[in-house]
Amino acid sequence: MPAFTKSPDVISIPEAASRGYACEATLRRHVCAGRLPSVRIRHRIWLRISDLDAYFGLAAISPVDGAISIVEAHLDDLDEARRARLSALLGGDAA
Repeated sequence: MPAFTKSPDVISIPEAASRGYACEATLRRHVCAGRLPSVRIRHRIWLRISDLDAYFGLAAISPVDGAISIVEAHLDDLDEARRARLSALLGGDAA
């Protein structure tokens, strides 16, 4: 069996989370749902950086703009408690 050599453009879920793409649970949820391409080798899931950038739309934008885009995409999913929390964090009306 040939040895797997890690490419610099492939990272694990914990590494992707540490780079700020999303938390580990969110990344795993997207992988399990088939929305984020991945490769499983033994007990580890590997993701291409290019796939992460394309999926989260972060290739050419700042981390703040990326976070804003993610929040905007999920505003309809927020319950009232989370909307109030987000509003308090932003210092105004989140809707």
